[in-house]
Amino acid sequence: MKELFEDTISFEKLDDIPRSKMQKDRSFKKIMEAAEPGRLGKKQVRQFPWVKGPLLTAAAFFVAAVYFYSQFSIPDQDSTFAELKELPIADVITAETDSEYSYITNGVNIELNESSYAENPFMKAMIRSMLHESAPTNYTPAEKPSYDALIRFKGGDTLQLKLWNVNEVIYFREESSKEFFKAPEKLSRSIFKTLKKEGFSWKKAG
Repeated sequence: MKELFEDTISFEKLDDIPRSKMQKDRSFKKIMEAAEPGRLGKKQVRQFPWVKGPLLTAAAFFVAAVYFYSQFSIPDQDSTFAELKELPIADVITAETDSEYSYITNGVNIELNESSYAENPFMKAMIRSMLHESAPTNYTPAEKPSYDALIRFKGGDTLQLKLWNVNEVIYFREESSKEFFKAPEKLSRSIFKTLKKEGFSWKKAG
């Protein structure tokens, strides 16, 4: 029973690894399906008659823990960006930044230097268009980033972006990624215009 308890604790600790809610739900569903007792063939059970009760439960936890660990250790083919951009946006929070190595310090309460667009459907629609219409690019801005953007989706998931203003065109990447995307020029100008209208001016890179 001690081993079973330790396996359970180790399994639960894996959930502390940062990951989007969507990815955790998907992994949990697969784990439950893999560990379902009914999926263990009768022939296998007869070959090991001594495997029953706590031993079988401990084995199920071990298999689930290994699978769960592999889900976190091996990157998904689908990035967080690819998954989350399909969800409806609940809020967009922006804050000025001049560093690639820091991010919005507060993701819950709005600080004085942060701007929320939860009540601005036009801005949320433009950001959604930016996520869908932007294309991957090999260009890496040499300048410092201009803004952090925290996008909250309905359901609780979030997307953390670093944004650059390069000649009035938005370049961005996920806060934890090195892959850059380039937004359409016309859409970039519209986003800049909206931000300035709200009283905030984007800093040009350089």
